[in-house]
Amino acid sequence: MAAPARQPRPDSLLPIVGPRTIGHLESYLGALDLALDPSHYRLLDEVSTIRLGTPHEDVAAALAAGTDGDRSLLNTPAIPVA
Repeated sequence: MAAPARQPRPDSLLPIVGPRTIGHLESYLGALDLALDPSHYRLLDEVSTIRLGTPHEDVAAALAAGTDGDRSLLNTPAIPVA
């Protein structure tokens, strides 16, 4: 995770490294030599994106289409209607 730390972005979350052994520390320090190009970052963003699901994606799609849905569905009666 050292490579992303060298190109931080405002929305990046990075793990806190806590090696338990010298071998772990050496492995982590070796990762500092890893260099990623922009295509790697795009791929990492693509595979790590968290989908919000319903209702978030439905609302976003409605807003993008210029509609905000049928508001009458939000007006539920105080007494259930059979």
